[in-house]
Amino acid sequence: MNIGCCLVVCQWILFSNHGLSFLKEAVQTMVHISKNLSATVSDGRNVSYKNFCGHYCDSNVVVGYFLQALYQKTLNPESMTLQLTYPIADLRGIKLHLERNFYGLISMSFMAEMKTEADTERLGAWELTLFDFCYNYTANSYNKLEIQVIGAEIVDTEMNKDGFSIMFAFVCITVSGSSLYFDRLRWSTILVAVSCAIVPVLAITTTFGLCSLIGNRTNSLMLIMPFLIMGIGW
Repeated sequence: MNIGCCLVVCQWILFSNHGLSFLKEAVQTMVHISKNLSATVSDGRNVSYKNFCGHYCDSNVVVGYFLQALYQKTLNPESMTLQLTYPIADLRGIKLHLERNFYGLISMSFMAEMKTEADTERLGAWELTLFDFCYNYTANSYNKLEIQVIGAEIVDTEMNKDGFSIMFAFVCITVSGSSLYFDRLRWSTILVAVSCAIVPVLAITTTFGLCSLIGNRTNSLMLIMPFLIMGIGW
């Protein structure tokens, strides 16, 4: 069984005049993500976080508990049963570790149990849906929070989107520009630049193909290697 994780970070100011409303919106967003946000997988079914969270469904419950305690402490500041200290708060004898979710920002980890390939596919589809939700949420000026999200599938998708095209363009433009500056621009110069880009790509593609052939999954760490290899090759 593998464990997947998607990290959501909300930027907010706890000790501002509107800190309580910021935290309330963060909790509402957390509830929406964990209970209402759904994604469509390849077989046409809709899946949500509860379909694969397993033992980690309540991994962010601390944030909700802290909001409730903060409300009660605001109404009754003299209460000695609520000690909202950092990094460990005391809620009527229950120790609440705040450092895992609060450190200037508020962090929420949506972890999942992946027992089958279908679970991996469902988590990947849900991560991309979560990314779109957080992007649109942050773009809405009426919302108080700025939400950033990162996950394995999100990183894979973003790195595959425009990375190689940008690198090809960068090499061709810089080599051609420097050759033109030194009055050495020839067709052979452009051919060498393109060849230097193609050879590492062929090597990387062959390596990924062999890894897939023997059953190794291409993960986010492996997707960083092409940039290093192509940088050295160039």
